[in-house]
Amino acid sequence: MDRDVVVNALLTENIHKPFEWGYFDCAKFTFMVADAISGSNLVERFDGKWDSKESCYKYIGEQDLSVISVLKELGTEEVEWGREITGDFYCMSSDLAHQKQWQSAGIVYRGRLIVMTRREGLCLIPMKDAPRPEIGLRVR
Repeated sequence: MDRDVVVNALLTENIHKPFEWGYFDCAKFTFMVADAISGSNLVERFDGKWDSKESCYKYIGEQDLSVISVLKELGTEEVEWGREITGDFYCMSSDLAHQKQWQSAGIVYRGRLIVMTRREGLCLIPMKDAPRPEIGLRVR
């Protein structure tokens, strides 16, 4: 399986979709890529579990989940910063006042990072402009 082809196909298919909690948000696109690369069923597993920012945070808090913990269930390996390849997951987290920790993930694609924003949906940013990730993960 060519990760470049897989990520390109998902990006092309979804580039114009608007952000929508629970339907097309950061976690859902990350899980779409993970499913395509690994054969997992994360999209199906989390389908319908949230429909707003509040219900997403509530669900992941009640389940004690994070994007990182879910990706690690797939048998990922850590990737050293600067050695990422297309299809790697670039995981970021921040401490927020309203909850313990917030996590997001981007997908590495041809030296850029695919990220999701509420305003723009999927966006590509140069890796050099991205903050250092908490952890980089690669599905084996």
